[in-house]
Amino acid sequence: MSEMIDMTLAAGLLEGSRCLVMAGADGIGEAIANRFRSEGAAVHQTGGASGTGSFCRVEDVAASFTAARAALGKLNLVVLAYSQWSTMSPEKWSTDRFQELMASNAAMAVETGRLALREIEGSGALCFISTDWALATSPDLGLMGASKAPLGPITKSLALHGAKRGLRVNAIFMGLIDSPQLRAFAAERGAEAGISGDAFERLVARVPIGRAGTPDEIAKATAFICSPRSRHVTGVSVLVDGGLLYA
Repeated sequence: MSEMIDMTLAAGLLEGSRCLVMAGADGIGEAIANRFRSEGAAVHQTGGASGTGSFCRVEDVAASFTAARAALGKLNLVVLAYSQWSTMSPEKWSTDRFQELMASNAAMAVETGRLALREIEGSGALCFISTDWALATSPDLGLMGASKAPLGPITKSLALHGAKRGLRVNAIFMGLIDSPQLRAFAAERGAEAGISGDAFERLVARVPIGRAGTPDEIAKATAFICSPRSRHVTGVSVLVDGGLLYA
């Protein structure tokens, strides 16, 4: 019995899983794909630095599912880790820019959810990667946050729909993550606000635990929430932000 327990504990969280990870340029999706592989999953990644194909339009979602099915067979895990970031003060808002962000951040989630319901047969898990700025935003990130805010009700609706067959749907809401893209957007935001010095470190000072998160910390949380160890968790928004949202 002890040998059996040891073997179970030694196995990866996602041993035997077949996963599609759709990644952006911020390094989060890349970290998730790598973490899932280290936990025993077979992974097909689209977008990011090492993924196959492009991934920045709603039309790319269907192509990603098709490629993943061809590479892995039937899927049981799907992660949408793509986000289009934008800093823009309200004086510069435009409906065209808002529609672009909604097409990237909200419509992609809608299409991913629709296809995941079709492609994942029986039990499995779908996870969206979102951001704290969808829950409590700032003037310069208002449009970006608004374009991610629909992921809350989208997640809950899909979770309720898939519950009877064992399909779980959750969302990770991340805070400040130390990646080149997010540092660049912090600098852009700081310039917009006329802030001198390192804008990213100024933001980090607001995080209660005293540091930014890492892409792999988001990846570890995603792996856990997609694993059988979270099989009673569905329809929730998981904060991985060092306490930032409520600071």
